[in-house]
Amino acid sequence: MSLCFVSTFGVIPHYFHKRKTVAYAGIGLGTGIGLAAYPLITVYVLDRLGFRYGILSLGALFIIPAVSIYVFKSQLPKVQVLSVKKLLTSYARTGKHFVTAFFIVNSALAIGARAGLVAILFSYISKYFEPSIAVAAYSIFGISFMVTTLLFTLYGLKFHANYFVLHLTTSLLLGIVVCVLPAINHAMTLYVIFGIIGSINGAVFGFKGNPISHLFPPKDIAYIYGLTEASGGIGSFVVPLSGGYIECKFSHGAGFYFIGACNLFSCMVLCLAAD
Repeated sequence: MSLCFVSTFGVIPHYFHKRKTVAYAGIGLGTGIGLAAYPLITVYVLDRLGFRYGILSLGALFIIPAVSIYVFKSQLPKVQVLSVKKLLTSYARTGKHFVTAFFIVNSALAIGARAGLVAILFSYISKYFEPSIAVAAYSIFGISFMVTTLLFTLYGLKFHANYFVLHLTTSLLLGIVVCVLPAINHAMTLYVIFGIIGSINGAVFGFKGNPISHLFPPKDIAYIYGLTEASGGIGSFVVPLSGGYIECKFSHGAGFYFIGACNLFSCMVLCLAAD
C-alpha cells in the first residue's frame, strides 16, 4: 500500500509539467470515486461469491494501474538516472533546511495517525453499528473526499493563501474531530462525522504539495517528498500498533484520543518551525 501511494503521488512532479494541476486533480478524483464505490462493490461481491473468490475477483482491479504505464506520455525531458551516491547526497542536502526535520516528524505523526484512525474505525464501527451503516459511512467519506480534493486542487492555487497555515489548520481540525468520535452513537451523526473527516482529508490531499513547494527550492522538492513519505511509512507502522494496543488495553475512546493527540502534536511540531 505504501509503495502504491508513494509511486502514484511521487510520479506527478517527475512526470508532469504542463498539466501538473490536472494530474493532481485526477488522482484526487480517482481516489474519491474509489473510496465512495469500493465499500458498495466489496459488500456486493463478497455476498455473492464468498470471501475467498470475492477477494480474488476484487484483486483483479489492481491490474488497471499496471496497464496505465502504457498510456502515460512524459511531458518532461529525459534525464540521466542518478547513481546511489548522488541520490544519497541529494537527500542529505535537504538537511540544510531548518524545517526539514520538522516536516519529517510531522509526516510520521500525521500519516501514522490517519492509518491508525482507519484501523480503529473498522473495529469501532463493527462493534457498535450495523454493516450497512458502515458501508454508507465510508461511501460518504469517499464522496466528501472527492469533492473537497477537486475544489482545492483546481481552485486552491488561484487564491493567495498561506498553505502552511492551511496545512496546520486541517491537521488541527482532524485531531479535534477524532477526539469527538467516542461520543458518537447515532447513525446520522456518524454520517456527518465521516463527511467532515472526508473533507478534511480531501483538503490535505488537495494541497499536499503546496506547503513543500512554497518552502523548499524546486531541486529539493522530490527528495523532501521522499523523506516525508518514508517517515510516514514508519509512522503508519508505529501509530496504528500503539493505538490498537491502547484500544485493546483500555477502550475505543482511549484509542481515538491517542490518534487525535498524534494529529494535534503533529501541528505543534510544525508550529515550532513556523518562524
